Amino acid sequence: MEGLVAILGFSIGASVGTAVARGLGEALRPVAVGAVRAGMQAGDAARAAASSLGTTVVTAASGAKENLSDITAEARRERNAAGDSRDAPARRIEVAHE
Repeated sequence: MEGLVAILGFSIGASVGTAVARGLGEALRPVAVGAVRAGMQAGDAARAAASSLGTTVVTAASGAKENLSDITAEARRERNAAGDSRDAPARRIEVAHE
């Protein structure tokens, strides 16, 4: 008799457990779908922010390169206007001997 009660109890428990799990699964499905959608939107926002940041970095690097080129060109113009000492012939230094 105890074996029959155990089998009957197991069967009822399994049936109720399966029904509850199925009901919870159906109830939680919209929540899971919403969580996945939120994750996808967060990923899209992160990609957009990274792309924007990348564009900003490229623009800043381009500006820095342009400024460096301007400074280099200015320094060359000043050197050429003043006459570069490297282009002048070497002068001999006389040392007095006593």
